Amino acid sequence: MKHYMAAGMILLMTVAGISACKEEKYVHVGPKWDALHKLTPPEDTFQVRVSGNVKAKLGENLSFRITSGKDGKLWIVQVDPQDELTLLFPNENVSDNTISARKSLSVPPRGAEWSIEASEPAGRSVVAFVITTGPIDIRDVLSEKKDISKALRLVNESGEWGIGKLVIDIEN
Repeated sequence: MKHYMAAGMILLMTVAGISACKEEKYVHVGPKWDALHKLTPPEDTFQVRVSGNVKAKLGENLSFRITSGKDGKLWIVQVDPQDELTLLFPNENVSDNTISARKSLSVPPRGAEWSIEASEPAGRSVVAFVITTGPIDIRDVLSEKKDISKALRLVNESGEWGIGKLVIDIEN
């Protein structure tokens, strides 16, 4: 009887160990990746739902669908596996980043003459979809200075905001 109990305990510990290993863990490649991955909105904020590519091969087009609980401005920010920050949206093709509450927005929109391409470096990128409701514009901070800490501070000070995130695995 003791032999069966011991075998059962070993089996239970093995199964528990396997399920613990299946939990997704990300290697934070640097301070920007880590800051964006850990960014959480205030508890009393609105919901931001995001769907889109979570895996892509280099050169493939990425597309996202975003739904916000409130009207606001959409900022799509990526930090790649080399801890480099890129503002994906708004961009040189689209300057109007307005999003309406409870209406799905596709980025890029269907039939657009521009795309967001999975590009080097390969590996896991964290992509954040930040909705701000105040008058702030984080475009200059993110585009020119690549200063994520200042941008996050501006978002936090902006009043009400929400966020959705995806981790995208870009493969060779």
